[in-house]
Amino acid sequence: TSTYRARRIEPMTAAPIDTPPIDDGAVVVQGGAIAFVGRYDPIEHARATDLGDVVLLPGFVNPHTHLALSTLRQQDVPGRPFGQWLLSIGARLGRGTDDFDATIASATRAGLAECARHGVTSVGDITIRTPL
Repeated sequence: TSTYRARRIEPMTAAPIDTPPIDDGAVVVQGGAIAFVGRYDPIEHARATDLGDVVLLPGFVNPHTHLALSTLRQQDVPGRPFGQWLLSIGARLGRGTDDFDATIASATRAGLAECARHGVTSVGDITIRTPL
């Protein structure tokens, strides 16, 4: 169990149950899941890690990703019509080669790592599993 204290927590719940910000808040994490979000209590949360003068926000959600394309950004060819670019993806990823699945897996891992670095905690991925 880990407890974190922050000067402010923004729960970001949806209407009609809008939850106001929590000043001097605590977040308790148990087994990799959030078990409590609320006001900091110096007795109950005596071993909390104080994060200082920060605002804690929920992780971002990206519901439409193409993680297998994560490594293509440096290989893009500006000015090509979208259809031509789209048809070129399979070849650029190595479709038909022995290491195609490994290339897709590596690019997907790179995309997930980039998501994590930028605060994205949940993704919906459109996976490349059929020939392009």
